[in-house]
Amino acid sequence: MTTTTPVIPDSTSRPRLHGLDALRAGALLLGIVLHSLMPFIPGMPWMVTDSSNSPVAAFASHVIHVFRMPLFMLLAGYFARMSLLRKGTGAFVKDRLKRIGLPLIAFWPIAVLPLAVLTAVSYLVRGLAVPTARPEEAGAMISPGQLWFLLVLLECYLIVLVLRAVLHAVLGAERCQIWAERLAGVLTSPAGVLLALLPYAAAMLLHGNAGGGIPQPMSFVPEPYGLIGFFGAFG
Repeated sequence: MTTTTPVIPDSTSRPRLHGLDALRAGALLLGIVLHSLMPFIPGMPWMVTDSSNSPVAAFASHVIHVFRMPLFMLLAGYFARMSLLRKGTGAFVKDRLKRIGLPLIAFWPIAVLPLAVLTAVSYLVRGLAVPTARPEEAGAMISPGQLWFLLVLLECYLIVLVLRAVLHAVLGAERCQIWAERLAGVLTSPAGVLLALLPYAAAMLLHGNAGGGIPQPMSFVPEPYGLIGFFGAFG
């Protein structure tokens, strides 16, 4: 008579969640819709404005902007936790620097730096006066531009790793797991969505634009309202 040792499944080895992958891809694709509508929004300070405008474009752009990036950050946080548990801290850091940090550095000179030149060329081709930057916009050339979400993701990763290391050192891994499960229970309760909304609301109130969603950071220096709102979704 032979006996076999039961195989205990690894809790950190989980199948890929294709539904959430599709949701993340949908949030990114909505960015194409959002940016294609901007030239038609009345009064929108965009690189190129069209002679025609539409309030429908403004409404659709507003709706997309309010939820798209917080949703993307929420999904990024969920996938980051799965990756961290599966890979371990060292491998996770290397993976994030390669997949998030390297594209930010490599594509910034190509995707962000030429925008001011292309905007000026567009105005000249159409026979319009090239607008001059206000003093507060002088640093726009060295902003993260449309790659800002990569920068915010790196900031979120850093905050999570530091907090995790401190809490594990102070409380211990077992106690941290207990508190994490309790917090998960609160957040998945019917009232949990109200707690999840607090960072979003705080970010909008801090920025002074309570109805317009969280604006994108315009500097490589962390901005409180953006970090609070987007890290709240990520966390």
